[in-house]
Amino acid sequence: MTLTATGGAARADDPPKPRRRDEVYWHDEWPKFTFSEALISIGVTARNFDFEKALDGPREALVEFYVPLLDKEARSLFRPDSASTRQAYARLSDIGFRTLVFAPYAIDVGLTLAVHRNPEVAAQLFLIDFEVLTLAGATQVLVSRLIGRARPYVGGENPCKPGLPCEGGPYRSLLSGHTMAAFTAAGLMCAHHENLPIFGGGAADTWACIWAVSVASATGMFRIPADEHWASDVLLGAGVGWLYGYYLPKLLHFQKPRGSRLTDFTWMPALFPHEDGGVLSISGRF
Repeated sequence: MTLTATGGAARADDPPKPRRRDEVYWHDEWPKFTFSEALISIGVTARNFDFEKALDGPREALVEFYVPLLDKEARSLFRPDSASTRQAYARLSDIGFRTLVFAPYAIDVGLTLAVHRNPEVAAQLFLIDFEVLTLAGATQVLVSRLIGRARPYVGGENPCKPGLPCEGGPYRSLLSGHTMAAFTAAGLMCAHHENLPIFGGGAADTWACIWAVSVASATGMFRIPADEHWASDVLLGAGVGWLYGYYLPKLLHFQKPRGSRLTDFTWMPALFPHEDGGVLSISGRF
């Protein structure tokens, strides 16, 4: 006689319950945020504040170059004559920048926690966002201060008067900070929605990525008629920001591990600011 058990608690050897296509969960093969990554984020953030205090300049142009058929031509084509119109474009770019920087937290993390009720995934997304935006921000600060390219509006007279601060950083044109931050955030949203059905999957999550990239593109484009950046500053900022926002999370988290991973590396970041520049050093061991 054979007895068949029905109901009751699931046995340990029972197959796992299949996941719904619209279920948000952290896949077993995805590496989670590590303590080493937390050290990077906290360390770079702390050093970044020190670096900004130590280097409020540059107070003069350190380099001068123009990309042929791009920089001067784009400025001549898109720069409005009215100062109030240029200020309006600057304000619009500020809105796009602030909207996108908070979007990965407010939309992706917020919906994952409030709607999908998965605090584990929400915590992973929050930590990844903080890490990537921190590293991108530190890169922009370093490059803009060490290269020292004059913004388009800077004329023959030095805006940095002796004893006065350089308001607006007239010699921090490269990279475009607004553009880089916007594309970093857009890349994060695209990586999140590509791998997690935060909006339910399918076209809705594809739309989230398209919306973020569209806002980031407009934010960058507005920096040119605002006369705050050359076109090459905007293009380079967009490219570097996308590398940080989209590819770094995929490299560190949203893929199956193959042998040794970057997340297995013990990182030790150090940022050393001084009067003539700064050095960002990351060392460690497997």
